[in-house]
Amino acid sequence: MKKIIYSFVGALFFALSVNAQEITVKLIDNKWDGGENAQGFTEITPNKSILKGDKVSVSFEGTTAGSDTQLGVLIVETAEDDFGEAQWENLTGWSNQAAVSGGKVSGSLSFTAANDVKKPVICFFLSGDDFATYVDVELNITVTCTAETPKAPEPGDILELDLNEISNIWDDCGTYEYDKETHTITECAWSAAGGWAFWTWSLTAGNTYLSASDFASFTIEFEPVDFQVQVVVQTDDGTENGENHQSVADAGATSATLLFDDEEFVGGIVPDIRGMWVQLGEAGSLKITKAYFTYKGEETAISSVKSDVQVENGVVYSEGQISVFDVAGKKVAEATKSFNMNVLQPGAYFIQTQEGSIKYWKK
Repeated sequence: MKKIIYSFVGALFFALSVNAQEITVKLIDNKWDGGENAQGFTEITPNKSILKGDKVSVSFEGTTAGSDTQLGVLIVETAEDDFGEAQWENLTGWSNQAAVSGGKVSGSLSFTAANDVKKPVICFFLSGDDFATYVDVELNITVTCTAETPKAPEPGDILELDLNEISNIWDDCGTYEYDKETHTITECAWSAAGGWAFWTWSLTAGNTYLSASDFASFTIEFEPVDFQVQVVVQTDDGTENGENHQSVADAGATSATLLFDDEEFVGGIVPDIRGMWVQLGEAGSLKITKAYFTYKGEETAISSVKSDVQVENGVVYSEGQISVFDVAGKKVAEATKSFNMNVLQPGAYFIQTQEGSIKYWKK
């Protein structure tokens, strides 16, 4: 948990609706982390208590006398340690910004609560050349915080990741880029890596990790390229660097899936997940279209003619092309080397590969 020294500025609360409130936040100089930052924060009131797993959305708009700029904005949880000093836990990552233009300030952000959140706080900060102009500047904003508890996941459901949260995990070659508008990663070969880690990904904020015991697999889908693509999941084996598990998709593939087989994990213990990322077999670019975990479930029924079609935990494997058809004969999916049937709606399907054909019931 990160510690911060701050000056708390009293806020004005007006109940506009169930979960909207008018707030005045004053940005002041806190000398945060040794740098000159204008910062201010105050508690916000959600529409209900935020519980672990809740989907939380925060939006705000208002006015300020400050000049046009981009303010950093975080949702954090604060608490006092044994010495009475404020501790805070970042719930939303570091890359969120509020736009200030023509005296207007606005923005929105969201996160999935990794734990119950008792005291959500909205925090604004600024560093850089505009610092002096923002000392003692007030933001008069209306904040809406909405929490929603999703239904319990069923076997085969997916936990989809936000592609806007992809960031640089490491960069040994100096050529890493990620375009959030096109969701395209540009990397050198096997060195730089783009993905999600516990310090950047909202689902695992505050070093609270997801457990591999909840999931059957992790999949990244992408547009085909003429080089290999590797998906990596790092788990906690009790060491500083963790244990990396890889799955390589050949050139021309449209997805890469890592199955969470207990034999893959150190000591037979199903560990926590610390990060997920993708690497490229050659220097180039890769457009990501989807990334998700698939929840564990019972084996799905399969009816097969004599064939060597391989299906494990709902993932079809082949040496070549994979085509999936619904009962009306319409092609609903196509992939190379592997395809995760868990992403499809329940029903009957026909899977065709170079190894044979099967009828498959997705529960």
